Formats: sequence, C-alpha cells, structure tokens
Amino acid sequence: MIADGRRQRRRTLRRAIPLALLAGGALAAACTDIPTSPDEPFSIEFRGLPFPAVVLGDTLRDASGTAARLTATVYNVNGTPISDPPLAFIVPGRGATVLDGGYLRGDSITQRGVAVYARVNGLQSLPETVHVVPGVPDTLIRVADATLELIHDPLPQPDTSAALRVRVARADTASADGLTGLEHWPVYFTLVAHGDTIAPRDTSLVWLVQASSLTPATADTTDATGNVAVRVRANGFAPDIDGLDSVVVYVSTPRLNAVPLTTRFTIRLRARS
Repeated sequence: MIADGRRQRRRTLRRAIPLALLAGGALAAACTDIPTSPDEPFSIEFRGLPFPAVVLGDTLRDASGTAARLTATVYNVNGTPISDPPLAFIVPGRGATVLDGGYLRGDSITQRGVAVYARVNGLQSLPETVHVVPGVPDTLIRVADATLELIHDPLPQPDTSAALRVRVARADTASADGLTGLEHWPVYFTLVAHGDTIAPRDTSLVWLVQASSLTPATADTTDATGNVAVRVRANGFAPDIDGLDSVVVYVSTPRLNAVPLTTRFTIRLRARS
C-alpha cells in the first residue's frame, strides 16, 4: 500500500508540471523541491518584448519611442502572481546589456539576434529574442502593386492577389542606391473597403493575409533586405452586385520618436475573364 501511494504521488507530480508550464511560461523546479509558500517563486512568464528591435547604442523602446523596461511575471505554486519579485534579466554574450532599472541597450549587431532571459531565485525563463539594428528607417518604398481578379462565375470562391511589397530602409551613402534595408523592423497593415476599416479577423468579404500563407495578417517584420509583403484575399462576389470595385491597403512602420512612415495601395477588383 505504501509503495502504491508513492507511485500515485509521483504520477500526480508528473501531471502537475505541464500545467505549471502553461500557466507560468517556464519552470525550473524539481519534483522534490516544489515550493509551497505563496511568496516563493514557482514559475516565470516572460513573453514578448516592447519592440522586436533595439537601435545600436540606444535602449529598447516601444513603438511610440518611449524607453521601455523589460518585464516578466513570477507565479507561486498556486498560479498567483507574486508582487515585486527579485527579478533579473540575463543576456549571454556581448550583443546587448541590461542596465539598471531593467532597460536593455543594444551594443553590437548580431546576425541571429540577442537572447534575453528572465531569472529569479534559480528559475530561468525561456528566451525572448531582440535584434540590434543600425538605426530607425527614414524611407518606405512601394516595391510592387497588384490587381485582384475575382472568380465569381459559375461557383463563387475566394481568390488572392499578388503580393503587395514594401521596403523599409534608411539612408546609407555606402550603398549603391543610397539606401540600406532595415531587417527585423515591424510593419503594420490596415484594409479599407466601402470607406470602412475592415476588422482584422473579418473574413466575410475581403481581408489581408500573409504573403506566404492564407493566415490573416495585420503586421509582419521585414526580412534581411528590408522587404515585407501582404496579400488581399476576397470571397467570390460580383463587384457590380456588391458595389465594391476597389479596396485600399494602408502600410505603416514606426520610427520610435518620430512620425511613422506610411504608404497606401489601391487594389482594383475585377472579374477574371
């Protein structure tokens, strides 16, 4: 009976660990050392950074340009957040430094980005990645326009436009065209039809999808050349019946402490012959 009881307790502990992982984001405690005090850390949730990139020599900022601290949530064994835990943030290597107050400074540009960990009382989170970039963009270029041809006869079905592509760049006298594409920079998309902004998850008539899939898209980050793209997808409908012959896609990218860069695409809708 005693042996059966021990086996049952071990099975219970094994089942409890994945639940703690889901609730807290990361777990670093052995089954025999599970804390029971409400003030003792059991797991850490470190998900998402204020911005995916930090400018070389500057501190990490949010999209508005305000310097932003690194934050994480620490939970006790009951899944309750602990107030004011002794958190620390760790950055292996030399790509960035965590300053007093939890501010992260970009020190050197690395190809794969900089891993950042949250740590408290021996517990360590999974990493978040921030990319150190040479500066903020000053140019947003429309690379490719597109026309969406709809199939609506005889059987209505969705159709997708070619990619609407933009390039986020900054002035660089050393490059051939005077510009250098900015990698890992966020870009946001807004779709307007009938003069109204289409909600991000509204796929009833026309919506935006990622360039490489049919997943609805409202934002993306630039590739190694500073390019990013989005597509327009529409249900099979007749423009003359629905009264919709075009939609507008607005594209914007933040500049931290300056006015965002914006551009727009007008997509003509027409029946495919």
